[in-house]
Amino acid sequence: MRVPVASFLFFLLLNSTSLCGQLSTLEEAHAEFFTPHRELFHLQTNKAAYIEGEHIWFAAYVLNQLTEKPSDSTRNLYVGIYDEQGIEIKKKLLHVNQGVTHGNFLIDSLFIKDKYYLKAYSNWMKNFAVSNSFTKSIRILGRKSAANEHDNSLGFDLQILPEGGHLVEGTHNTVGFKLMQHQGTGVQVAHAELMDNNGKAVVSDILNNHLGFGKFRFYYEDGRNYSLRAHLGNGEVVEKSLPLARDKGLSLSLKVMNPVYLLMRISTNRATLDERTGQKCYLAFHKNKELIIKEFVLEHSNHFIRLRKSELPKGLNQLTLFDESLNPISRRLFFNDIDLKRLDLDVSAQNYDRDSVNLFISPKAAEKTKASYRLSASVLPEATRVQASDNSILSSFWLKPYLRHPVENPAYYFENLRAKMLALDHLLIVQGWSNYDWDRIFNYRPEYKFDFEKEITISGKIINADLTREQNVMLRTSGSENFIIAPLDRNKNLLLKAPLFKNESLDIAIINDKGKLRRPRLDLTFLPRADKDFLSLSELRLMDNEMDMFPEDEVEFANGGVAAGNLIRLKEVEVFAQNSQKEKEYLFQLATDEGTIITDEDRLKYRSVYNYLRSLGFEVEIFNNQVRIRANQGHLRGFIPIYIDGLPVHGRELVSMPLVRVQAVVFDTFKEQYVNVILRNGDYTDPNLPAQYISTIIKQGYAKPSQYYEPLYTSLSPETLENYGSIAWLPDLVSGQDGTTSFSFLKSGQNSVKVFVEGFDEQGRLVSVMKTVEIQ
Repeated sequence: MRVPVASFLFFLLLNSTSLCGQLSTLEEAHAEFFTPHRELFHLQTNKAAYIEGEHIWFAAYVLNQLTEKPSDSTRNLYVGIYDEQGIEIKKKLLHVNQGVTHGNFLIDSLFIKDKYYLKAYSNWMKNFAVSNSFTKSIRILGRKSAANEHDNSLGFDLQILPEGGHLVEGTHNTVGFKLMQHQGTGVQVAHAELMDNNGKAVVSDILNNHLGFGKFRFYYEDGRNYSLRAHLGNGEVVEKSLPLARDKGLSLSLKVMNPVYLLMRISTNRATLDERTGQKCYLAFHKNKELIIKEFVLEHSNHFIRLRKSELPKGLNQLTLFDESLNPISRRLFFNDIDLKRLDLDVSAQNYDRDSVNLFISPKAAEKTKASYRLSASVLPEATRVQASDNSILSSFWLKPYLRHPVENPAYYFENLRAKMLALDHLLIVQGWSNYDWDRIFNYRPEYKFDFEKEITISGKIINADLTREQNVMLRTSGSENFIIAPLDRNKNLLLKAPLFKNESLDIAIINDKGKLRRPRLDLTFLPRADKDFLSLSELRLMDNEMDMFPEDEVEFANGGVAAGNLIRLKEVEVFAQNSQKEKEYLFQLATDEGTIITDEDRLKYRSVYNYLRSLGFEVEIFNNQVRIRANQGHLRGFIPIYIDGLPVHGRELVSMPLVRVQAVVFDTFKEQYVNVILRNGDYTDPNLPAQYISTIIKQGYAKPSQYYEPLYTSLSPETLENYGSIAWLPDLVSGQDGTTSFSFLKSGQNSVKVFVEGFDEQGRLVSVMKTVEIQ
């Protein structure tokens, strides 16, 4: 029976006034702690390791932790890349809509090491001790490996933790353990045994899993000491003493494998019974804002308690055993796997033609739903060694936020949860220190220094406004046909929130009470500012299980293996208004560079980048919403790569891009290797605009997601491409009314592919599917 926090005193039927007061304090502290809105974050990347010239493509999901539905509060999500010292390398601000967004980072010359971290977070969550930021490691292939510098001579670490937190003499106890290398990677033993201080094997043939976790149960005899001895496959032996037992107390043990019931055994000894017989004890189950209390009276050395899982919170629970005075005496995390919010999907290939494949995604027959869901999908070769991650949306939302310490390969436990429940339970015994224990609930209160960020703030002053008749301004961005009317305050200040994208132009005019426009003089600031972030030491303590997946001596990634034209290194572009020759010399860095600096005459004559490129002699065509450029009619080398500020794009952005946004167009001497469109910065006068307007470049705004394109691999063998290449990435799939969606991609010579799909529906049901699909 689920008991609302506000009425659980009636359920307990307590007689003690002082105890009622203590329970009321427990209730109030829990309710207050979980009142503020909190968010969880997850990133699905298209793969886990990259070559220079590729992009890290990702989809981001934001979940309301308390309602377990897509978050509708935060609109601004920060995603950054950090090195092994926690220093920020790159960062983007992304616009979140219905809990979903997506973006990308180019792997360029800034990436000089082999290992970096992705982090996703919101401004609001910086208010809390547990920020719930998402962090994962990525690998850059062909870079110098810091992992090779590790000292492998430090041996093994054997961690031992009694179930419930302590051992009790004269009764049965359950103990969990983990054997791992010093880097944190789990090690499987040949066998282990529990030894007493007389050298006798008390429990033999103890086993653990490939992640190093195992458990055993034994009777702790008074006056004895014990140690766990682990035998490795190579003959090495690792031994460690168990913690000393208490002479009085309660031992807590759970059995979680029953599909209907949670089974509990609470054991104690004669000394404890002599002191506490007849006293009440309380079992408190809590997850997020749910709190459930059960009572029993201590009367026997063993109490067996059975509760229906359907009456308990779903997912990861913290169970705390309190004595009669509400002192916590034992605690345990466990996972309740009943009625989880998960949506199972089928992935199938349909409608082939000679060059492309259509993949069809639909709910399984038992999962038919009318709820709309948002998905992202990565398609990799079947032989891939860089599959998406050891994180999944399930582990990001169901496991990692609630644990204080990092977990090796958390996605493993949810690949087939029913089959992995025992392994997950072993993990929770050994690493089950909760982020939301009662000490934190009672003693921590956040200071709300950081606001919810909803869109981009335009703040500034219209210096020449005449407030007697000019009390508003009219604004429009280059990415929108709609105007916004915004008021000025009595000090001529403007304050407005809007979804503005970085490097777009913002057109502004003063409008008077009769609708007449006038050119403004202005001083504007765009917020939030892109302050530098860092990764803390605790965030850097990740289990990098992927590191063993990429042996450096097996493959050479010459020049990244991606076409040289896919990466253009440019210095930061500056504007030299008085010296166009100096500007030209600065922009065109390479001996093969040519190009033109855009003049006002060009902007008036051609108006769009599309028209201007045609005037330069390029053949420009639009195919499947993508701009394609040839050097001239019948050019044998095919299509030329297109870049904006040195970043490869499909070119769709160029169809509608006005020429006023462009500072220069750079291309190689023969017009056959690349075209690079360099954008301008700062305030400027658009010759296409009426004289009443002024335009300014949006310097602080959302990063506009690029469209995925398959990299042009040039120097990699077919086998290497099978292991490390990428086929397709779909970051924003939306289901139709029948609950289905589909997408197509080029075959690339594959007979079968691996498809990784993640996402959620509007009710918060999670999707995480990996399927091998035949496409022959």
